Amino acid sequence: RNLPPRPWALSGTRHALDMSSPERRAGVKPTISEQVDAVGFGKFQWISLTAFVLFIFSDGMEMVVTNVIWRVLPLEEWGMEDDVRGLLISISFLGFVIGALMGGIAGDWVGRLAVVYAHTIIFIPASIASAFSQSMYQLLVTRFFVGISMGLILPTAVALMAEFSPRVERGRACLAIPGLSFTSGAVGVLMLGLILMSFCGMECEHCDWWRVMLVAGVIPDIIAITLVLVYLPESPRFLLCHGRVQEAEAAVHRIAETNDAEQKLIDGGVLAPLPPDDIQSAEKAQQHMAAMFKPPIIDYMFVIVGTWSLLSIATWVQTFLYPLVLEEKEMNAADQYWLLIQMTAIEFPGVLLMLFIIQYNLVERRHLMAYLAMGSMLASIIAAITIEWGLVWVHSTQLLLRFCSMLPYEVFYVYAAELLPTSHRNQGISFGNGTTKGLAVITPLIIIPLFHVSHYLPYVIVAISSFLATVVLFFFAPDPSYNLNDVVSQAIPAEKRPLIQKMNSEVVDTAPGV
Repeated sequence: RNLPPRPWALSGTRHALDMSSPERRAGVKPTISEQVDAVGFGKFQWISLTAFVLFIFSDGMEMVVTNVIWRVLPLEEWGMEDDVRGLLISISFLGFVIGALMGGIAGDWVGRLAVVYAHTIIFIPASIASAFSQSMYQLLVTRFFVGISMGLILPTAVALMAEFSPRVERGRACLAIPGLSFTSGAVGVLMLGLILMSFCGMECEHCDWWRVMLVAGVIPDIIAITLVLVYLPESPRFLLCHGRVQEAEAAVHRIAETNDAEQKLIDGGVLAPLPPDDIQSAEKAQQHMAAMFKPPIIDYMFVIVGTWSLLSIATWVQTFLYPLVLEEKEMNAADQYWLLIQMTAIEFPGVLLMLFIIQYNLVERRHLMAYLAMGSMLASIIAAITIEWGLVWVHSTQLLLRFCSMLPYEVFYVYAAELLPTSHRNQGISFGNGTTKGLAVITPLIIIPLFHVSHYLPYVIVAISSFLATVVLFFFAPDPSYNLNDVVSQAIPAEKRPLIQKMNSEVVDTAPGV
């Protein structure tokens, strides 16, 4: 399928020409974008997507597990007061921030796959150790390392999926990773808790079944790393950015072979190298890092960090606060789990709707997120009004708030991946997403005490942050490029790069990815 260019593509950015076009001059090698588009979306991308969803399944579990097991932990035996609850919830997100910062830099310099392997090396032992914790301090330390491992994998998985996918399917593939993983992970761990409670007794609130919930993510992680070891090469875009053209061509051939589409490769799968000045090398490390703080990357990062953080506030407040709301209704653990499952499962139809909208480009990325943020603002106002009403009203408004707050947060993964060039994609997504998880560290520490002071104030904060996100997305956020850019020079809008505009007046443009 050859869809027309998206109407929201970055002004001045030209799309890759079809290699069969007469406009294409003989002897010009195809770009990485053209080769990936030629191979299409097939078995390789489905295997990659499956592996990444399984990896991030555990991240979805992390969003709820430490909060929902609180009441069944040996609190008295371990000397854990109520004020420790916020710390226990926050500690894994603090680890995520550190992991994201390390993984972002390593992913753009050492390689995407190296970060994936590091995740598994840390995650499996840390998860098992957390399940065997014998004190509050052991549990805090092990959950911190679990958080580091999740910070390594999530931004890297999105970056890899974006770089493996043809442009027609890229948006859906990237959204499916957080969209399916967060929801299925949270629902899965809650269902597991119900099953364990049914075996141990529904009123057994001081048993050890919570240990199983902490280690449940190991099995999908083992399956995922097995798929990576067998099927996935390093990102060809990453290899190209580092001047490793032959390895990039080998990676493209491996993708085509898995898709049974080697005959679709253009000119046998050769790739046009990047200009020498754009190649990343050890000698240019300082220059590469400095580019993060210069236009256009710094402009993009202000939008990514600022807007993503504003969107995340609604997500974290709703996630951490609703279990407390249910506890005040004096419900038992089993009934709470059922309502939390419903709250989380509401994301499934929302994700399907987002996948449909993205597939057919019905709404621009930033406008789609802005509309949802506006809905989050209205839902938080309704939630504040109905917080003291009956359970049906409270639960219904929380479902609406969950729908409107979680979806724009997940769509932002797609937006960030398409906005940033390959040279800074892993770092940019990691820094932006790590900042949101940094807010997850402090949110329970602030929101839980604030909720006990006034049930309304947390929702006022959500309304304000959602309003600000709406304004930024409508009036200040740039539109990403339909084709992934590979280097900083390609990410500069044409009106700000007269030299590139002059080159665009020629028939042939040899710069890959533009």
